Amino acid sequence: FPGPATFVGTHDAAKSGMGGVWFPPDPSAPCIAWRWPLPPPFQARLVSSDNLSGDLTNSHLEFSGHLAHLHLLADQAHLQGHTIVALGDNQAAVHWQHRRSASTEGPTAYLLRQLALHQRAHGYYSLSQYIPGPANHLADLLSRAFHLSDVELLTQLTSLSPQPNGWVLRTLSPTTISQLTSALRRTNCGTPFPPAAKPPKTPLGPTPGSLFSNPLAPWTPSSMASVTRSPSFSYSRAAYATAEPAAAATRSGLLTFATSFTPLQRRSPAWVTPTRASTVLDRWTHASPTSTLLGPGKIPHPPG
Repeated sequence: FPGPATFVGTHDAAKSGMGGVWFPPDPSAPCIAWRWPLPPPFQARLVSSDNLSGDLTNSHLEFSGHLAHLHLLADQAHLQGHTIVALGDNQAAVHWQHRRSASTEGPTAYLLRQLALHQRAHGYYSLSQYIPGPANHLADLLSRAFHLSDVELLTQLTSLSPQPNGWVLRTLSPTTISQLTSALRRTNCGTPFPPAAKPPKTPLGPTPGSLFSNPLAPWTPSSMASVTRSPSFSYSRAAYATAEPAAAATRSGLLTFATSFTPLQRRSPAWVTPTRASTVLDRWTHASPTSTLLGPGKIPHPPG
């Protein structure tokens, strides 16, 4: 974790509703599209120039769309051990997902709780990344074009992003809708997610109860394993400069918005002279006359 990306998709949300697309790792499988119209009571709570007293922002809706995006995928595929990339065009929502915490008791806190419980139940790792609005045109269509029928919508998707095996349109489950509306109301909805079915674990070692399959080798400083960092992801400025809708209508095109990079190694400031700190043990083993009375290789215990 995280490993190579398997499912890659985008999502979007607006006052009219939310929607998204998923590109599966199997090229023989159809691509997945979904949409959900936002109920009128939640539309009435949205902050705007005509409704300054609202308590829901567009960023809350975008974050809700991200959660619905993951819900729908988990209902369609087994995600245990997968790394998935979910792209959105709202920077505040992406920041909340990276930070995984909120400083207020608004809808963000409840959405983060739902997100954490959902990932724990299904055992996947989600990489949330930002995508420019013009490149997010597929999800934008799904979140706004509720005047189109399902057949008309699929025809429009096919014209914008032709796929070898076409598109399928899925709907959010009643459980998912209940979780979303509860979070937007700032309430918890009981036990959110049943534990995902997990395959039985293979016992380690040649016999039951043993901890290691191979005996431990004696430790030496040269045999210390190096620390392997999980791959990090950053925004690709080059991809933003050439954010063409046609390029972002494929799986490979979307992956250009989540490019890996190698973090720089930490270096000491040039004006600092490194010094060796002395410890109580150093003083007792090298400076104390008592150490000469104990013989070679003997280390006395420090006082206290």
